[in-house]
Amino acid sequence: WGSRSLYYLAKLLSGQLKSGEGYESLRPVVGIHIMDFDYFNVQEVIHGAEQPKGSDPLATEQYVWCFALRDRDQPQITMGEELQLHFLELPKALRVLSGPSRENPLRANPEARSGDAGSGDPGLVSKNFASALAFWVNFLKRWQEDQVMSSMNHPPVQKALNMLRAMSADEIEQQFAFERERALLIEQMELHAARAEGETAGILKGEAAGILKGKALGLEEGEAAGILKGEAAGILKGEAAGLQLALARLIASGMPEDQAREVLGLARDFGA
Repeated sequence: WGSRSLYYLAKLLSGQLKSGEGYESLRPVVGIHIMDFDYFNVQEVIHGAEQPKGSDPLATEQYVWCFALRDRDQPQITMGEELQLHFLELPKALRVLSGPSRENPLRANPEARSGDAGSGDPGLVSKNFASALAFWVNFLKRWQEDQVMSSMNHPPVQKALNMLRAMSADEIEQQFAFERERALLIEQMELHAARAEGETAGILKGEAAGILKGKALGLEEGEAAGILKGEAAGILKGEAAGLQLALARLIASGMPEDQAREVLGLARDFGA
């Protein structure tokens, strides 16, 4: 994850300049990664030293990280702010903010938990938290839980939640509109296909019948009359068969028969 983060960060920085532009026009690139897993193991980072017995394990669980270009021996000396990587580990943040740490006012007043009081839910962050980060962590992890979200009184989080709900509602409405449009399109395609199939079958059948009948008469006039009469009869018969097929398809797709007949312009006694 770290290598990929560095790669995309450097790519964003190098991609700013076009041919002939100077380096002074570079703007800082800040990578912000909100992770739903633990990435940094603080216990191992601290020179592999074991923590004293009885110490609070949450005290070493740093969950917000910021990396920049600094000198190894004198970290106060930097190479500017052009490249920065920020990481927020949500699982650690919830453990620390909801645990017995200095950042959590519930440590002094365990009964101050709001909403789901006394449930022992370790992920629920009190709405009395002064830290805005606590509200955002809770929002990012549990925005789908209505009971938890209803206990949040942090205006920026409520605004984000309302925007998210509005976007979801718009997506559902767009999906309904898409399904309706697709159903109408399929209906029209089936209707046109049935008509075309009926016309083709009718023309072929009518031509064959007319030619045979005309040849039987053995007269040029008979041939012409037979072909024309056969074509007309065949086309009408073919269209009727095509409409009957379209009616059956629409009914099979779930459309009421009366509505299907109305769509196709058919009388009630058609095909009866």
